[in-house]
Amino acid sequence: MLWWLIDVARRAAAALIEGDCTGNLIIVEALRHWDETIPIVWEEAGLAADAPRPQPSRFWLVSALEESDFIVSIALVDGKRPLAGVVFLPAADVVYFAGRNLGAWRQVGAQPAVRLRAAPPTPSEPVVVVEIESQRSSAVAAFLACLPIAERIVDYRLG
Repeated sequence: MLWWLIDVARRAAAALIEGDCTGNLIIVEALRHWDETIPIVWEEAGLAADAPRPQPSRFWLVSALEESDFIVSIALVDGKRPLAGVVFLPAADVVYFAGRNLGAWRQVGAQPAVRLRAAPPTPSEPVVVVEIESQRSSAVAAFLACLPIAERIVDYRLG
């Protein structure tokens, strides 16, 4: 399933980068073909902050490429927990993907995928923080203020 999701994200990004508005349709058609009973929730649905949102128990969560957003994200969520997901950064040709009981992986271009390992830092161990400039908030700043930071990478291209 993960390779299929990666292919969907790559095809959608390619269409959108070329200015073809069918990129979003590529995602919708592929997800509906997989299982038409699973609803698709778009992050950029344009709902007001206080508008009611659908609360399905299992759904696809999609954030598609836009002119200012160089990321395509597709995740299958069940009971508020992710089952599988893909994040594709077309400008860097990097894809991150993960699945329950499969681990997390990164693939750069046509190179073999590399398994990612994560563990909570020890209280005194400095961490590397990668953040998207447009996503900075006071909540994130408060969280980071509690961590010893070895390096802080701010990427304006991702936001």
